[in-house]
Amino acid sequence: MIEKLVLGIVGLAGSGKSTVASIAASEGWTIISMGDIVRETAADLGIEPTASNLGKLALSLRRERGPTVIAEGCVEKAKRLRGYLLVIEGLRSPEELKLFKAAFRRFVLVVVAAPDELRFRNLHARGREDDPKGFREFKTRQSLEERLGLGKVLREAEYVIVNDKDLDALEEQTRGLLRRLRELAG
Repeated sequence: MIEKLVLGIVGLAGSGKSTVASIAASEGWTIISMGDIVRETAADLGIEPTASNLGKLALSLRRERGPTVIAEGCVEKAKRLRGYLLVIEGLRSPEELKLFKAAFRRFVLVVVAAPDELRFRNLHARGREDDPKGFREFKTRQSLEERLGLGKVLREAEYVIVNDKDLDALEEQTRGLLRRLRELAG
């Protein structure tokens, strides 16, 4: 078992997971993004990183190599990192959650929740190649995430960060949670 304090961040696309992870990084936590693992794999395979292609690749990898293949990549990356405080951002399935809980002595799951309209605006504003271009594509992506079991994982969260106000409110909630987790970990 890996001796790290790991904060697993889960939430629907555009909910603010990356922002929460960035706040944690500013507090000294090291970040591993599951989406980055998929994007790195796409680049290695010469696949254009569109939302559709990345979604298909994630499903294909899980089908061919097992439901925890992306999570296993995160665990391997975590083993190589020196820091004690770690964030894994973007887990999607109950199998991934089970793997992380087995791999790390201290694993805490946090959901970042935000209204659909805000999530869509966030995705549109960040402008990554794989972000949905319209609301229909946005809802299709949400459906894909739900097929991967995201709804079950969301219900397992020990903490909830509600992202429905401004960045200052999100930072305040996140920093407060990080303080509590450090205190609990000793």
